[in-house]
Amino acid sequence: GQVRRSDTNAPIAGAFVSLLLLSENGDLVQFVNAQTDAGGNYSRGGLGDGDWRAFASATGFASEAYLEIPCPPGGCFLFFPGDFIALAGAQVVNGIDFTLEPHGTITGTVTSSGTPLENMEVTVYRYDAVGDFWSYVDDASTSDTGVYSLTLLEGEYRIGCQDFAGGHVEEFYENAPEVDSP
Repeated sequence: GQVRRSDTNAPIAGAFVSLLLLSENGDLVQFVNAQTDAGGNYSRGGLGDGDWRAFASATGFASEAYLEIPCPPGGCFLFFPGDFIALAGAQVVNGIDFTLEPHGTITGTVTSSGTPLENMEVTVYRYDAVGDFWSYVDDASTSDTGVYSLTLLEGEYRIGCQDFAGGHVEEFYENAPEVDSP
């Protein structure tokens, strides 16, 4: 198969394609990786019979399961999304291709009166026009220096911060009191 960029259709060199064989009850039986060459191509032999799942990942891109299914927060390893790829005997299956979306990173520091705050929960939301609400995308906790970092796909987001210990009031970017504040 091949791994390409969604924005330019250029091949992605050095991407990893992970292949997982699951038992009938969902337990992991076999796990292997393949890495793409300069042309974005990969190949992997020595796979056992069964229904395999595949997903691709590369630095600077969102991971994706076979047939253009985005990996959920936490990754494809935890949820095993995507369609099955059936293998039997010495069968060769071609065309297990992926198109990955480039992403960016949002970083920041959470402070109170200039003092960095540790273990604050920073949550990212994206507007869902169909449902007319702000939906959860991802979250991160601040470090001992108050720093957080989140990797996101292209788009517009709102970021909020809350203290589950209860010492600080929930707040959104630019001092907004709620996610849907203008």
